[in-house]
Amino acid sequence: MSLQFRAMSSTRHHSDPAIDQVLSYWFNEDERYPNPVIKWYDGGQKVDQEIRSKFSELILSARSKSLDSWTETANGTLALLLLLDQFPRNAYRGKPDACASETLALETANLAIAKGQDLQVPYLHQHFFLYALPTLRDFTWSNCGCKFV
Repeated sequence: MSLQFRAMSSTRHHSDPAIDQVLSYWFNEDERYPNPVIKWYDGGQKVDQEIRSKFSELILSARSKSLDSWTETANGTLALLLLLDQFPRNAYRGKPDACASETLALETANLAIAKGQDLQVPYLHQHFFLYALPTLRDFTWSNCGCKFV
């Protein structure tokens, strides 16, 4: 089963090209990652560096709330959640900055789930709405490399 990202036609015309860039990078297969799950969980330093170089500015924009308009669509919200929760874990692995936007990610996920946006994306993409929630966040923090007092 393909995990390919395909912009939904009903939301495509509202889409910022950066939304498609984020989602395509994370979900599309390519010659290096014929299955994106490998990129997600076993990408290592190569993926960390790739995310740092391609998405650092977008991560900062998401953290400053400059991309909040993305929450108008399910695809936009998914891309925003990736920038707030998943991409920083790669880009800043082992540093406190890896988890610096967890509160924003939690707020964004809660609002999106309340609007049913998590159900408007392909099934295999839905869990990225849930990763920001406390129960799953506690599980993923062990992979974050952050130390909390």
